[in-house]
Amino acid sequence: MIHLTRWAGARRFGRRFVQVRLRVDDITKLGQSPLFAWSTYQIDRPDDMLVYRQHLGPSANKPVGSVGWNGSELMAVRVHLPSRIRYHNAGADNLRRGNILVWEQTLADRQAGKPMEIEARIERTSILYSTLMLFAVSGGLALLVMVLIIWWVVKRGKGRVKR
Repeated sequence: MIHLTRWAGARRFGRRFVQVRLRVDDITKLGQSPLFAWSTYQIDRPDDMLVYRQHLGPSANKPVGSVGWNGSELMAVRVHLPSRIRYHNAGADNLRRGNILVWEQTLADRQAGKPMEIEARIERTSILYSTLMLFAVSGGLALLVMVLIIWWVVKRGKGRVKR
């Protein structure tokens, strides 16, 4: 099932931009929807990784009329991955904030029917799990340091008390 979670339109540099966010129950079945039949989705689980693959086939290539496009516009796919990325084919220096990848293709290439292959390999352990573990260990160490300081102060103070 596909759920629209957000859509927004904006104008930048005199051009219109549209962003659509969807939530799907099973991404591997998304290509069965007529809206996404031009793309296939696959998730494999070899060893200790998850491998996400997406193949964007040719566009519908239907004329849209005179809308001011010249072919240099970008079509982009942005994927937010929930874990550390071990491999991707999005190009060098593509990571955004550590776990976001962006694949881009010009509108001219998209209209010419050039396919786009997307692949990312991630760890099975969630970034959230790692972050929570880091906070728990840090909190435990801070508490231990406080206990040691209090113990040291109390021990040192007992030796100086005059009777």
